[in-house]
Amino acid sequence: MKLPKAGHRFRKTVRISQLELLAELHRAPTLSAAAKVAGVAQPAASRLLKTLSDVLGIPLFEKVGRAIRPTPAGHIMLQRAATLIADLDRIEEELDAVSRGLVGNVSLGAGIASCYVLVPDGLQRLLNSPAKISVSLREGGMDELCTMLREGKIDLLVGRFEDKTGQGDLVAEDLYDPPMRIVCGAKNPIARRRNLAFADVLERDWLLPEAGTPMRAGIEALFRGA
Repeated sequence: MKLPKAGHRFRKTVRISQLELLAELHRAPTLSAAAKVAGVAQPAASRLLKTLSDVLGIPLFEKVGRAIRPTPAGHIMLQRAATLIADLDRIEEELDAVSRGLVGNVSLGAGIASCYVLVPDGLQRLLNSPAKISVSLREGGMDELCTMLREGKIDLLVGRFEDKTGQGDLVAEDLYDPPMRIVCGAKNPIARRRNLAFADVLERDWLLPEAGTPMRAGIEALFRGA
């Protein structure tokens, strides 16, 4: 279905409550769950979505049993609404920062590994500089943080990608490439041996990084390669 030309009709008629509902629906599994978080009753939420569809002249959702499913246009609206609401929240944060005498506000996401040295060192350098910038830090898994970066909820992400080729829509810069070392206790029978083969250590007990982390993936690749 072709979207009719609306000029600035959407800009003039869309309501913040509609965008808030769409932003919550982008994350929530059902309309009732999104309506609850947005602070509206489910019937009112249904009316908000229908009104928006009527204004645009294109279906945004379709019924599948008792649930609703976004159309291709609906998927676009969900993503854009989440970004717009995140931008509005950021504006509020930045205005609050200015009112408190700060120059700006930066939201930083950090993977678990980068929280140990790289991010604390960077924040310390910032605190020692003349710049007055408020920094909020969010720690978490890379998948979750990448989603937040795409939605505009954070400005910058410092972490370790296992495969950057799958992040083509993000601009990535290599900061460092730390080496990986496998260590054993000083009293381990193989500690003083030289020219170890992989078979010599394969049957030993291993303490591995948490599953799903880039470090664990690197060790699993080492096993597969051997």
